[in-house]
Amino acid sequence: TAHRMTEIFKGVVKIGTGKRAALTNVEVAGKTGTAQKYDLKERGYSHKRYVASFVGYVPADNPQLVCAVVIDEPQKYHYGGEVAAPIFHKIMQRIVDSVDEEPEPPAAQFGTQLNSGLVSVPDVRFVSYSKAKAILVEAGLKIAAYTHGNFVVQQVPVPDHLVKSGSIISVRLEKQMALQESDDAKFPDVRGLSIRQAVKTLAEYGYEVRVEGSGFVIRQSILNSKKKICKIVCKPRVNTG
Repeated sequence: TAHRMTEIFKGVVKIGTGKRAALTNVEVAGKTGTAQKYDLKERGYSHKRYVASFVGYVPADNPQLVCAVVIDEPQKYHYGGEVAAPIFHKIMQRIVDSVDEEPEPPAAQFGTQLNSGLVSVPDVRFVSYSKAKAILVEAGLKIAAYTHGNFVVQQVPVPDHLVKSGSIISVRLEKQMALQESDDAKFPDVRGLSIRQAVKTLAEYGYEVRVEGSGFVIRQSILNSKKKICKIVCKPRVNTG
């Protein structure tokens, strides 16, 4: 059963070959892997070329995050517990440490709280990290970033997915430059808006808009401040899950 396998995988990290994957303050369940690569010339498995791996999930008894590390032909050491497990540790410890332990709010404005204790994940793509955090906390969820930046470009789980209240939503961030200002008026922030909404807003500020792409605005810039010509770069919101 799943419970029995989890206990075995927890043992791999506690006392077995995956000890170097262990994290602080959260229990890991996982499995190391070491495989010889096939040598076409020798017509057999190589004793010099390997694939090392570690796959694990956390928390072990209530999985919310999973990570697989696969190293093709590692140098010097080739066992999964020696090569891949430490990398898993670095990646997942960073994510776990970035999770904000916010108290759950009594009601959710942006996410739909269901009677069963499940929450419909809000869409926080193409907004600033601070705004995404506020939306998720309001919905009774936590946020963890696995890249550096200040603007959300991807999230897991995807919007509208049902998760338990208090679950972690992982986001991928990108660096976004601060908005420019024209000589006579502020340049409105339209990132995260649809093309139609963005063009309408910018037009109200007197801007002529050049559009690149389709979907929702991820970047914007002023091309000519005197003539008030600006450019918006857009990208579709595509659910991958």
